[in-house]
Amino acid sequence: MTTLTANDYWLYKWIDEYEIHDPERVANLFQYPGPVARLVEIAKEAPTHPSDRQMPEAAIMAGRGIDLSGTMGCLDFTCKQEDIEFNYPKILTYFNHIVVEGYKADSFLNRINKIKKKDRGGLIHTLSDQVRLLLYMRDIGLDRHIVFDRKSIRAHICANCRAKHEGNTLDFIIEKVYDRETIDYIKARLRDEASITSYWIPHKWWFTVTHSFFSEPTRVMIAGPKSRRPRREDVINRVFEECSYGLLSDYDSSEHFKIPLAKSLTASWLDKKQEVADEVAVALDLSLPSIEGIPLSDLIKLREDEEPYFENFRRALREAIRSQIDKRGSAAPKDIARAVESEYIIPALADIERRLRVSRRALATKTGASVALGSTITSVGLIGSIPLIIATGVAAAATSLTHIYKYYDDLGPVQLSDMYFLWNVKRRTSKHL
Repeated sequence: MTTLTANDYWLYKWIDEYEIHDPERVANLFQYPGPVARLVEIAKEAPTHPSDRQMPEAAIMAGRGIDLSGTMGCLDFTCKQEDIEFNYPKILTYFNHIVVEGYKADSFLNRINKIKKKDRGGLIHTLSDQVRLLLYMRDIGLDRHIVFDRKSIRAHICANCRAKHEGNTLDFIIEKVYDRETIDYIKARLRDEASITSYWIPHKWWFTVTHSFFSEPTRVMIAGPKSRRPRREDVINRVFEECSYGLLSDYDSSEHFKIPLAKSLTASWLDKKQEVADEVAVALDLSLPSIEGIPLSDLIKLREDEEPYFENFRRALREAIRSQIDKRGSAAPKDIARAVESEYIIPALADIERRLRVSRRALATKTGASVALGSTITSVGLIGSIPLIIATGVAAAATSLTHIYKYYDDLGPVQLSDMYFLWNVKRRTSKHL
């Protein structure tokens, strides 16, 4: 199988070719025709449809709201970084790779072909933010866990229809998925009940729409001058079309690549059946505060530095989830996730803490050292450093060495615990609180 890397992404190619290490350089490069022409050339070579590549093992598709495309969301660096830091730690606790659709090459080409040279400020800002995002991903090591590919709706359109409606498929797709009565009902509910807030930036209106149909507020953009705010009806139509197209695209792309889907945004009118409590749904519903509280860069490094412990933790977590599904298969994913936490994760972490407390007290009793010494030894990164600690005088009494080494031996079962990796993450997380 061909090795898939984030470096294949069209914008990464331009970054590497021009050795861009600072997003501010984008504006400088746009002063010269050569770099701009080369970016256009690279963008034209980028794929416009999903590939037929086999995805790597333990991969998951990032749904709208947590992918990097900006569809039904924001393209600004700050927004995307917040999405990544909030959502990706939990995903990378269970999966190795996240398949995303980034800023699309054809979106870039469409913009650069429509605007005059003197009006490129907005486009340069977008590209600078995308370059900043890609450099940030490399800096924290996330790029090694990302696969870029395209999303589209394929299952709902036959080959002849795709050819006939290429470039103008939105209305056609929606008409095929829903009957007119259903479309009118959904739009009427949104029009009468949705809460809509808005703001304007040059040439664009941004709207945030909140309704019980959505798992979280959704955002859409409509181009236009500040003097002419789009009508509520126009906003509702755009929300319905983008949500229908975007979310169906997620489902179909997940099926196309034969990998599960991590959903952030859902629309209830697309739910054809109650969510099944499968392994992935339960895993993504787990509440792991220590994972959710650690910076993503630290989690990625810890995964790599302590790979055997991470794999042991993930294997045990899968077994626990499967066991609870067997027991409670008809329950909702979130209920099974709570059972995994209460019956397996929390007791295992408590057992580690109990073992450490007993060992620290035993060491203090036999050597006269404070319990704090045990805490020092069991700090992350020091369990394997006992000889160094002794040599530097933390525990210099020769008569105490036997007891200290006995204490060190007693820590072995802690490292063998299925939850040792999660406990270690918890220790790291406490440093950031």
